[in-house]
Amino acid sequence: MLNFCIVLNLIPNICLGMRWLDIIFAKIVLSLRTCLNFVKYMLEEL
Repeated sequence: MLNFCIVLNLIPNICLGMRWLDIIFAKIVLSLRTCLNFVKYMLEEL
Protein backbone atom coordinates (compact mmCIF):
# COMPACT_ATOMS: atom_id res chain seq x y z
CA MET A 1 0.00 0.00 0.00
CA LEU A 2 2.84 2.37 0.87
CA ASN A 3 4.47 1.85 -2.55
CA PHE A 4 1.18 2.73 -4.22
CA CYS A 5 1.05 6.05 -2.33
CA ILE A 6 4.64 6.84 -3.34
CA VAL A 7 3.79 6.18 -7.00
CA LEU A 8 0.71 8.43 -6.73
CA ASN A 9 2.91 11.20 -5.30
CA LEU A 10 5.45 10.80 -8.10
CA ILE A 11 2.96 11.04 -10.98
CA PRO A 12 2.38 14.85 -10.72
CA ASN A 13 6.15 15.42 -10.53
CA ILE A 14 6.69 13.35 -13.66
CA CYS A 15 3.95 15.31 -15.44
CA LEU A 16 5.56 18.60 -14.36
CA GLY A 17 8.91 17.37 -15.64
CA MET A 18 7.36 16.47 -18.98
CA ARG A 19 5.81 19.93 -19.24
CA TRP A 20 9.21 21.53 -18.57
CA LEU A 21 10.77 19.34 -21.27
CA ASP A 22 8.02 20.43 -23.69
CA ILE A 23 8.63 24.11 -22.89
CA ILE A 24 12.41 23.79 -23.27
CA PHE A 25 12.03 21.84 -26.52
CA ALA A 26 9.61 24.44 -27.91
CA LYS A 27 12.05 27.25 -27.04
CA ILE A 28 14.94 25.43 -28.73
CA VAL A 29 12.86 24.83 -31.87
CA LEU A 30 11.75 28.46 -31.89
CA SER A 31 15.29 29.83 -31.60
CA LEU A 32 16.54 27.43 -34.27
CA ARG A 33 13.76 28.55 -36.60
CA THR A 34 14.53 32.21 -35.89
CA CYS A 35 18.22 31.60 -36.55
CA LEU A 36 17.49 29.81 -39.82
CA ASN A 37 15.18 32.61 -40.96
CA PHE A 38 17.88 35.16 -40.14
CA VAL A 39 20.51 33.21 -42.11
CA LYS A 40 18.13 32.87 -45.04
CA TYR A 41 17.42 36.60 -44.91
CA MET A 42 21.15 37.43 -44.85
CA LEU A 43 21.82 35.14 -47.81
CA GLU A 44 19.03 36.77 -49.82
CA GLU A 45 20.42 40.23 -49.04
CA LEU A 46 23.88 39.37 -50.40
